[in-house]
Amino acid sequence: MTKIALLNAEILKLHLAFTELTSLSLHAIQQTLQAWHSKLPEEMHLSNLSRQDLAVNVRRAIFHVHLLYLGAVMMLYRRIASQLVQYSTSGEIPSGSANAANRPDRDSLLEQAEKGITAAKHSARILGLLLAEQGVFKRCWLVM
Repeated sequence: MTKIALLNAEILKLHLAFTELTSLSLHAIQQTLQAWHSKLPEEMHLSNLSRQDLAVNVRRAIFHVHLLYLGAVMMLYRRIASQLVQYSTSGEIPSGSANAANRPDRDSLLEQAEKGITAAKHSARILGLLLAEQGVFKRCWLVM
């Protein structure tokens, strides 16, 4: 869980440090998130939630880990959406921004937007499952 929390912090730091997300940084973040997710131990996969022998605390840990991951995907999506809103309202590219060659292409942005929306839907489902199990408590808000 610590590693994904650090990735979330890194995405937030990029958001605060740079006025514009470049194609290189977008792909680097996407690859880092994908690599983290692919290295999850099999015991932590959502498919294990259907097992009857799974302890309640283990189920909740799996939920929380996935909420952190999905939160990182949504944070990246929000970063892109924020950048696009800036462009559309001002009609100009902020000073000190990356040139057009360094900007993510339309397909990359649309792909990340789709991932962000999917992540939000999955998060809502997970939160619904946690709520149904009476598993939403004060510590959950740190994850969300």
